Amino acid sequence: MQVREYIHTISGFKSVTICEKETNCGLANSVVYGVTKVIDQRGKVIVLEDDIVTHRFFLRFMNEALDFYEQDKRIYMIGGFNLDFKFPRTYLNDVFIVHRSCSWGWATWKNRWMTADWTVSDYSSFAKDKTQIDRFCRGGNDMFPMLQNQMNGKLDSWAIRWDYCMYKHDAYCLWPKYSMVKNIGFDGSGIHCGENDYIENSYFSCQTSYKIKLVRNISANTKLEKLFKDLCSSNHGTSLTVRIKEFIINIMNNTKSIS
Repeated sequence: MQVREYIHTISGFKSVTICEKETNCGLANSVVYGVTKVIDQRGKVIVLEDDIVTHRFFLRFMNEALDFYEQDKRIYMIGGFNLDFKFPRTYLNDVFIVHRSCSWGWATWKNRWMTADWTVSDYSSFAKDKTQIDRFCRGGNDMFPMLQNQMNGKLDSWAIRWDYCMYKHDAYCLWPKYSMVKNIGFDGSGIHCGENDYIENSYFSCQTSYKIKLVRNISANTKLEKLFKDLCSSNHGTSLTVRIKEFIINIMNNTKSIS
C-alpha cells in the first residue's frame, strides 16, 4: 500500500505511466512482464527495483552505454552495480565484461531480451551435460545450483534464466568498474535480503564528475574473469546476495582485527 501511495506522488519526469496489478505476481513474473511490456514499446529499457538508489551519473552511463553498444551483439546487458574487488594492475578500462548478469540497476535491448526462453525448454538435456554446465558457470560456480533451484520450484528468479539465455548466445554483461548504484534492501525489509546496514554504502561510487570512458570492441580479461568468478563462487550454492554480505562482513572483521 505504501508503494502504491508513493508512486502517485512521483514527479520530475517528462511523463509517468503507472501500471498496478490487483494481486502480487511475484518477483520473476513481474520483472519479465514489466520489462517485456516496456521494451516492446520502446526498443530498450533501464530497470530499477524499489530498493536501488542510483548515483547522480547512473542514467547518463546507462543511456550512453545503450547507444554505444547497441550494435555489439555480444553485449546482452548493461549493469549498474559492481563488487569492490581488486582489479589487475594492467586493467585500465572503466568497464569490463563477464558471463554473468547484474540485476541491481541494469539495461538491455529488445533484440536481446526477446531471445530469452523463460521456460528453459532444453533444461533436461543441459542438466546432464557436464561440459555445458561448466561453461555455464563461467560467471560463478553457484549459477547451476541456482538454475536447478529455479527449475525445481525452489527459487523465483528471472535473473538466473537470463544468465542462461546469455550463456546460450555466448553473451556478456557489461559492468562498470565502480558501482553506480547501492542497494538499501539490506535493512531487513528486502524479501530476498537479510539485515546488514553496511552494504548500503560499501561500494557506492563517490565520483563527483563523469569520467567513464566506454571501450569499442571490448574484450574479456581472463585474469579479471577469474577474480570475478572466484568471488561469486566463494560460498558455493548460496545466493550472490548472501555472498556479497558475507564478503563485506569478512572485510569488516579483518579491518577490526588489524586495528
